[in-house]
Amino acid sequence: MAPATKKQRVSDDGNATAYPAPELSHEQNDDEETETEDEESPMSIIAQFQSEDGMSVGPQLDIPLSSNVNQMEVLVNELLQNGKNKVPYSLFVGETEITTSLQATVEELKLSTETALTITFQPLAVFRVRPVTRCSDTLQGHSEAILHVSFSPDGKKLASGGGDATVRFWDTNTWRH
Repeated sequence: MAPATKKQRVSDDGNATAYPAPELSHEQNDDEETETEDEESPMSIIAQFQSEDGMSVGPQLDIPLSSNVNQMEVLVNELLQNGKNKVPYSLFVGETEITTSLQATVEELKLSTETALTITFQPLAVFRVRPVTRCSDTLQGHSEAILHVSFSPDGKKLASGGGDATVRFWDTNTWRH
């Protein structure tokens, strides 16, 4: 029997753990049939991140299948060396967006864990709403705040609904109601 060697694996938290390799036995009892090993589900997958224009970013990585979108987003920001300017990303396998975990997407698409998986990332738009700092003009008609406005399909009329429970129709050429 060969002596057991130690193998190393990186866990989800980034720590390496050494564990002994299982001992192999070549003995077989003629009266018993050979037992088939229970297939263990894979714990990780080799993945390559690429931008939406097809440029590969970083090397192929061994990523835990339990990785969620936030964890992979942090990884993409590290690969792109974004520093403090963290950018939110959408992640895709083919045309399917990863919404929960990598494992859920792999199972949904029935993908093999034996081949490298290409994960495409796309930056999400970052919207910043700025408060109105000045009023350029007013329209007389409502006695309370305006809650909603809508233009007609031809753009010649405007309807406004106010907190005073009235709806006003405006002519956009003269701004009269």
